[in-house]
Amino acid sequence: MVDIIVPAYNADKYVAECLCSVKNQIFENWRCIIVDDGSTDNTAIIAQAFVDADSRFILLRHAANRGQSAARNTALDYLASLNAKSSTLNAFITFLDADDWLDKDYLHTLVSHIGDKDILQVGYRRVTDEGLILEQKTPRHFYQFTSPCMRLYRADYLLRAPRFIEGMIYEDVIFSLHIWSSKPSYRILPYTGYNYRFNESSTTSQPHPAEQQKLYAAIRQANAFWWLKGLTILRLKFHYYLRQ
Repeated sequence: MVDIIVPAYNADKYVAECLCSVKNQIFENWRCIIVDDGSTDNTAIIAQAFVDADSRFILLRHAANRGQSAARNTALDYLASLNAKSSTLNAFITFLDADDWLDKDYLHTLVSHIGDKDILQVGYRRVTDEGLILEQKTPRHFYQFTSPCMRLYRADYLLRAPRFIEGMIYEDVIFSLHIWSSKPSYRILPYTGYNYRFNESSTTSQPHPAEQQKLYAAIRQANAFWWLKGLTILRLKFHYYLRQ
């Protein structure tokens, strides 16, 4: 079983394409946990239609918007609760954002290559709404991508790992910093079956100098290797500089 966690907030323009890409996987032993994070559009209605049509989809809802980290944590807590009640631990967990989508062979490829490792890291395509591929990246090393997506995690590892920090825009970085510092066993695969939609209006696409400084402070205070914290800050500063 692979559990796919999809946080969704006001994503009615994209969420159907996202969930269709899950439904169309050639690997069929999956369960998709959708967390509607207090959407005010038709996101929950669209998600419920998938739930009604296929029991492998599960919809959890927040009464008010709490942020992507809280939505992911809600799904992880839900899975932890299920596993506590069952004698059989589900094997794997992966993350998918509601405006992104997966190639049909994504789950099959990841499950086939993770072996006995805690994490499998793969790459991605950055794509426009019109289907234009802006960028395609495969991982050169384990510390390259800060997104929790594009990874397959062994469930018994991830459910014991620290949860996402809530109340931050760039929470993915701290999550990945904790993951890297826990010294998991991992494998890197030069595969790009995750399609990351380029969205100029997304929160992280806009400059947030105050939030960036908040992120740097959180990195410095994190329980992680000093060299990894320094390297992460340098890479982020270079990344933000190029986007100015």
